[in-house]
Amino acid sequence: MRRVEQDRYLAIESPRMLAARLGQEQCADIDAAQRGKMGQFLTPPDVGTLLAQMFDSIVDDVTLLDSGAGVGALTAAFVEETLRREQKPKSLHLTAWEVEDRFVPGLEQVLQACVAICRDAGVPTSYELKHGDMLSEAVDQLEEADLFKAPRKGRGFTHTFTLDFSG
Repeated sequence: MRRVEQDRYLAIESPRMLAARLGQEQCADIDAAQRGKMGQFLTPPDVGTLLAQMFDSIVDDVTLLDSGAGVGALTAAFVEETLRREQKPKSLHLTAWEVEDRFVPGLEQVLQACVAICRDAGVPTSYELKHGDMLSEAVDQLEEADLFKAPRKGRGFTHTFTLDFSG
């Protein structure tokens, strides 16, 4: 996590705020029309928190899929919401897919920050960053196991943020 000097005290940037900052930095030089074509819409931190709060239960061994992660705004919000709850999961595994090259380094930073705050909270956490097109590269997983069934061979997810392909 990056330390940021503010007036007379030192604050630590949360994964959610790190994602917001990195997303703004990475998108600063992309034309809005081009971002729309690429499907790159930055999730504001408060919207990410609202979406993460919609999960009723985040307990036991949790596996999260973020299928269009960008720089990890939704994943970071999910992790922070998980740690705010009274009952913490036994473990957390984050799988983040991102196709856009420019977002991958920032996504890696956010995932590392998520692991760090989970470690500090006593929740064993790991992540897998998948760089590529989830739809074409995950076909074998979808054919082999339902996304929401109990994980088999390390596959399957208990929670997910998915892309909306309805148009």
